[in-house]
Amino acid sequence: MNTKNESYTVIHLSTGHLGGAGLAARRLNTALNHSGITSRFYALGKQDFVLQDNEYKIHRSIFIRIFSHIITKFQNRISSRIFFSLISLNALPKGFKKELKGINNPILHIHNWYNLINLREMRKFTKIGIPIVITLHDQRMMTGGCHYTFDCEGFTSSCSNCPGISLKLKKFPRIVLRRASMKLQGLNEGITFIAPSKWMRSQARKSNLLARFDTRFIPNVLVRQEIPIESIQSLKTVQLSGDFIVFGIASMDPTSFVKGGDIVSRLIQEANLRSLNYRFSFMNTFPQNSSSLEQFWHSIDYLLVFSRAENSPNVIHEAKYYGVPVIATKTGGITELLHPEFDLGIETSELMPLQILNKIEGFVVRHISNQKISSMYSQHNEYTDNSLGSHINLYGELITNKSLNR
Repeated sequence: MNTKNESYTVIHLSTGHLGGAGLAARRLNTALNHSGITSRFYALGKQDFVLQDNEYKIHRSIFIRIFSHIITKFQNRISSRIFFSLISLNALPKGFKKELKGINNPILHIHNWYNLINLREMRKFTKIGIPIVITLHDQRMMTGGCHYTFDCEGFTSSCSNCPGISLKLKKFPRIVLRRASMKLQGLNEGITFIAPSKWMRSQARKSNLLARFDTRFIPNVLVRQEIPIESIQSLKTVQLSGDFIVFGIASMDPTSFVKGGDIVSRLIQEANLRSLNYRFSFMNTFPQNSSSLEQFWHSIDYLLVFSRAENSPNVIHEAKYYGVPVIATKTGGITELLHPEFDLGIETSELMPLQILNKIEGFVVRHISNQKISSMYSQHNEYTDNSLGSHINLYGELITNKSLNR
């Protein structure tokens, strides 16, 4: 481990310690500390949150917990397609701001912020000179409440007449977006956004709310050791030698509409009806520890990702690391992760069991050559090249700018 750099401290905030945003934040926190950067990760205290080095729990009052539950229960009913968060509570302890002021050059890096912090509180931090970085793990920050917009372009203007919710609630996204604009007014120098995919960066630049802010494309950090090409080839030879072809589903909520849970369910039914030699393995049935998750990745031949909307899924980056070909919807930031000779991209218009199975049957019989594996690995390395370094450079830039503006 490198000698600690005490010139600044990065404070990561995430509502949860699991899920795409939580895992990305924890991995970044680990990588920063291993690189000599002082970094801490904070998430809401849950029983299954087993603290690792430089990780901390945020304990909420009984009132906040009850209120959060009520709000979440209401907002879960707003749409059957996508989660809407019209309201986000601030659950940070009263002494948290005072604690940060006692740290040398703190930088607040916010990941998933639902019912953990809100825009009003973020504004307070910027006003006392604490730079904020926000990673856009979804589109919530640029909309009037929805976490993904699908084909709706309302976020580019005012989010009026929202097509995703009932008539009684249609006026609220516009109000939420207008109030967000007021809270973020004048904070262009205090808040910087990170887009983990080029697609998300393009969405931010199109949005009415974020177009005036600095948004950087920096992929999520994957804390892994590099695997030699020969090891990946050996792994795939073992995997594809079994009696069955095993498809992995890595979503923690395999029933989610956004994640294509219904598509996976119908695909499995159709495969069983046709007596295909396919088996399906769900990551959420494995114990959520490193050794068991390693077992999941070593047990599958292909990864299925049939999301209807997506940013830059950690699971696809994981699949690249393990040399597992990906069969995924060509939507959002997924498209830029797929390798044309190694992975299979499926158009959203083709998300029907028969069409998917026909494509899969033609795909799984092809030979995975060393050249294809090497090409895939090189493409992914180039895509994620210096992700950690880009984060560190951004933090250093923010501290330099802060010193110049004093």
